[in-house]
Amino acid sequence: MVSRSESKFAKVKKAQTSDGLEGAIGGNFWRVQDVLKNQRLPPDDIVKFIYLAEGPNLTTDIAFARDEVPLHLHRKHDELIHVLEGSGTFRVGKSFYKFGPQSIIYIPEDTVHGGKLDGEIKILSVYTPKFDIRKPDRIFVDENGKPITM
Repeated sequence: MVSRSESKFAKVKKAQTSDGLEGAIGGNFWRVQDVLKNQRLPPDDIVKFIYLAEGPNLTTDIAFARDEVPLHLHRKHDELIHVLEGSGTFRVGKSFYKFGPQSIIYIPEDTVHGGKLDGEIKILSVYTPKFDIRKPDRIFVDENGKPITM
């Protein structure tokens, strides 16, 4: 039997792999409201990534998440999150922050982060340097920052 926590990690890994295989939408200009209007988070999923662009120095996506962002870190990437819709409590390192629409969250590389959500959120994430969307630098960790093996 798969535990509840393993199930959420498996769902995120599935989404990052399948969504990454689709590649980035591409281009140089997007209207956020159009992307949000044309995309939905499937009822059985907890996260969906819509990759917008991959450049030599950064990658950006719009992500939908429901209920929780499991604790994880990126060994080689900084991440900047702009909350478009939704709210909750987010952990960055050992600090916890309440967030809502228009909040901006900066996560330095190798920093544990994740959070409890008040339902569904929609965010714009920017990673630097370039984030290989086909092999994401996303390591799930426990409360102490130790990698979780799956």
